[in-house]
Amino acid sequence: MSTAQAKRRVIPPVLDTLLLLSIGVFYLLRALTGWTLLWPRAIVSGVLLVLFLPRISSSFRIPAWIFTLCGAVLLIWKRAPAQVWAEGLNSMLQTVAIIVVMQTLSIAIGTGNYSRAISDALRRYARNQGVLYFLVELFAHLLCSILNIGEVIVLLSSFDQKLTDQIDDYPHFVSSAISRGHSTAFLWAPGSLTVLMTLQIFDMEWSQYMLPAIGLAVLGMAIGGATQYPRLRTYPMAKDKQAPAPGSFRKIAVLALVILVIVCSVSFLEPLLPNVSGGERLILAVAVVSAVWLLSQCRIPNLGGEVKKFAVDTLPDSGSLSAFFISMGLFSHALQYVGLDAVLNRAAAPLNALPVPLLLAVIPLMIVAFSLIGVHPMVSLAVLGPLLMQLVGGATALQLSLATALGCCLSYMVSPFAGLVLLLSHLLHLPPREIALRQNFRFSMLYYAVATVAICLF
Repeated sequence: MSTAQAKRRVIPPVLDTLLLLSIGVFYLLRALTGWTLLWPRAIVSGVLLVLFLPRISSSFRIPAWIFTLCGAVLLIWKRAPAQVWAEGLNSMLQTVAIIVVMQTLSIAIGTGNYSRAISDALRRYARNQGVLYFLVELFAHLLCSILNIGEVIVLLSSFDQKLTDQIDDYPHFVSSAISRGHSTAFLWAPGSLTVLMTLQIFDMEWSQYMLPAIGLAVLGMAIGGATQYPRLRTYPMAKDKQAPAPGSFRKIAVLALVILVIVCSVSFLEPLLPNVSGGERLILAVAVVSAVWLLSQCRIPNLGGEVKKFAVDTLPDSGSLSAFFISMGLFSHALQYVGLDAVLNRAAAPLNALPVPLLLAVIPLMIVAFSLIGVHPMVSLAVLGPLLMQLVGGATALQLSLATALGCCLSYMVSPFAGLVLLLSHLLHLPPREIALRQNFRFSMLYYAVATVAICLF
């Protein structure tokens, strides 16, 4: 390949990376200086939307075009001034900034070869397949909280041949454990899109929401592991005689420490930056942790390769999702501008008339029902968000937030169209419906019942 051809292939993703990184930088500046930066953010947001709409991924293509065109038509119809357009383009841009900054953590994870450390831990501590199931759930949960769906690749790569040969029905075993650990992380993880959208809908701070949500997530993993343990504990695992790689267990401790520092920093920064939103505090905390983590690895030879992979592959791949959020923000802001509140109040009246326990039981089922016909939970939240905002009254904002996040969590497990299920299906050569419905449906219904009772008690 000629140098010119190589440049043509590399420059577009690098341009995408620079645009996405600039959004993260704008929000860091907002947190540190208080500058609004409305117009610079709107310009970058508009450019990203124009660049990515023609090549947006199939999962988001139709809703993104609908949201963009409908939002634009509504604003043109009402002859909205330029500032309203800028505010619309910025409406959900903070969510994009969080996605961008969270992605930088993948550089340090790749550089440090943390998948090998996880493999050593699985082989050393799993006495039987029941314990191994709990460990896979736990690692999927923790890694998902900082890597989102990228955790699936890291975790599957940690299963070497010696480990997989000992597992009875490896594809079903690992897909079940990963899907339960992964999906429950979407209840609380600071970079979870579900959490970010839910908190925005109900105008809640992450620090208020965090502990109850973590409690629900732990409950889900406990139920998921407990339903499998009695059967799997009868299958012993051979004792590993191979010495772990140097520093393996220190790396596991570092992973746990990174997550703990990010979680605690958001609350710690609240009194120091009282006028800064929870999302901006999260961006600041993750940026500092990622920078320190990378500096500690600056002498590792493959750091340059991981940075290049991040700039050319990892971050540009999130451009479609970023464009989707920008389009969704434009649409929701346009709806508010044209005055949809009165209509939504009338639509919410029948739901508000329901007893609180029944209302909290219905909300997750609405999101799951949409997911079973192929509607992504993020699209469901975009459509239902304005309606859900009108329900705060009999139920508290915390209860509604948890019920909404629970619906998304269950959707990621039981929908054959969910990204997690499709990725596991591709990598493990299993039909999507088998993973979603045969393996996860019964567990999901049990978890739904127990979690709904718990939410009613908060």
